[in-house]
Amino acid sequence: SFQSRAASEAPAGDNDPASSSLSLDSDCIDPEPSQLGRRDYWQRFYGQELANYLDEAAANDEEGGSGDDRGEVWFGAAAEQRLVSYVERRLNAIRDACPTQQLAVVDIGCGNGHLALRLAANSHLLTGLSRLLCLDYSEPAIELTNRLASKAGVSDLVIARLLDVTEPGAAASALEFLRAPDSNIHYPNLLLLDKGTYDAISLCPDNSQGKRFAYRQFAVKLLDSVANSNNQLVVASCNWTETELIAQFSDQFKHVETLPGRAFKFGGAVGADVTTVVFTRLKSNIIKKSRMSATVTEKLVPESEVTRLVIECMRWAGADSTHAARLAEILLSADRRGHYSHGINRLDVYVRDVRAGVTQGSGEPAILKET
Repeated sequence: SFQSRAASEAPAGDNDPASSSLSLDSDCIDPEPSQLGRRDYWQRFYGQELANYLDEAAANDEEGGSGDDRGEVWFGAAAEQRLVSYVERRLNAIRDACPTQQLAVVDIGCGNGHLALRLAANSHLLTGLSRLLCLDYSEPAIELTNRLASKAGVSDLVIARLLDVTEPGAAASALEFLRAPDSNIHYPNLLLLDKGTYDAISLCPDNSQGKRFAYRQFAVKLLDSVANSNNQLVVASCNWTETELIAQFSDQFKHVETLPGRAFKFGGAVGADVTTVVFTRLKSNIIKKSRMSATVTEKLVPESEVTRLVIECMRWAGADSTHAARLAEILLSADRRGHYSHGINRLDVYVRDVRAGVTQGSGEPAILKET
């Protein structure tokens, strides 16, 4: 399915990363708004697919048939196979580095779950996948995916959950879904897959730029929640070219490769029916405060590692995962702006405040009010 439900446009300002991120979109020509960008369209679409599946299942129960109506394969079988092959390649690379490690996959906008079920049915992948988390904002899509996973006997691996990735707090919710039922689980290898969801957000008639920014922030926060800086996001699109996708993601993502698809020529230009681009996070670094003793060797730490550290400290102090993730973002934002006295350097103070329950207003540590 495609995600498109409303999310508030991020405020833009001179020091706000939202301003630069949104300006990246302004350099690209937005596609014309379409019903494919509306949530109510996908509610009806997957409501009908679910009804068809239930009708066929009932008929086959009476007739002794198997019943296997999995609905439509968006972008076609070739585009889906391209993603399956890439997951295989990614898992092989992980196994070569560490044979015991596994890969967790998040399908952003899973629709009927066809892609996840293809992955779960691949015997080569089965032992290497720790979780296939399917996210969608359409209730019928989630119900259909869970029913199909149960029927295929893979409901312990394929888990579908209702979530609009453009809404505030979506990354924290996705992380909880990934770790359930044990919040202490950590996935060192994470791969986000998107087959058409970014497209549908782009077709939304209401604030598509703001929603695209929210989508990218979701991917940033989810990837940064794990320590491995090589985790990836794969976006398959039929609305954006390779150049346009790279431009829109370039402020926080690095282009790894573009998966070859079916090429065509038109008007002297060469294009592809579906553009599939692989991204990884840019290696942002936290800068230590300048008054550190010159005799101490400074070592730059990946931002994702610092985020993980802050979240774990806050969780130890008693904050829930959503609150901990928000506090981590506040502290890192202060460092990004150069306000080091309110950033990571005072982590011990923030942790003590949380531990002691010294809070005001929305439940932030009192010292954060100063920020």
